[in-house]
Amino acid sequence: MKRLEHYAIAFGTLLLISGLPLQAQNSAGTVQPASLSPDIYFGAEAGALYMQDMQVHTGTREEFKFDIGTRFDLVVGYNFARSWAVELDCGVIWNAISGYGSESFSNTKADLYQIPVMVNYLYRLPIKGRLEGFLGAGIGAVIGDFHIKDFGLDFKDSDVTCGFQGLAGLNYHLSRLVDLHLAYKFLGTTGHKWSDQNYYTETQGSLTHALLLGVVVKY
Repeated sequence: MKRLEHYAIAFGTLLLISGLPLQAQNSAGTVQPASLSPDIYFGAEAGALYMQDMQVHTGTREEFKFDIGTRFDLVVGYNFARSWAVELDCGVIWNAISGYGSESFSNTKADLYQIPVMVNYLYRLPIKGRLEGFLGAGIGAVIGDFHIKDFGLDFKDSDVTCGFQGLAGLNYHLSRLVDLHLAYKFLGTTGHKWSDQNYYTETQGSLTHALLLGVVVKY
């Protein structure tokens, strides 16, 4: 009887010892990394931009018309939750002014530069595999530089307006630290007031639509 008890104890001890590596392996497999993705990221994006006609509120009250322009942005962001991020978005927008009402500016140097400085809030939603969608909104300030140079006229002035922005797009996770993305950005401002050389003009806010390609690097 005692011999049987000794065999049982020995057999149980062997089972316990043999099970320890398997238990340790299972425990190690359940350990998750502290962070699935870096919290801070930097991005650069550029693309084509369409600007809506801008109604003038003085003089003949016609509309400024614009050629297709460009937009370039630099972004620094912080992922404060799994699907949420906040970012600082600074950029440069350029449009040539093509005309005023029925008058063409084909032989006139006329440009509108805008420098948006925006704070964006983003929501990200995984789609499939490496693909991810995002939606966002932003608010901030926009510096506008308005310049028309023609025979006997060199009108130039700058102003600062409030800006609001909506954005949407797709991210492709090229690797854990690098994303490629396609983004649409709508930027609007409050009304403009420009004056120079005893000339004065007041317009509605500018409304722009940009389609941008970009890259994001995470740290």
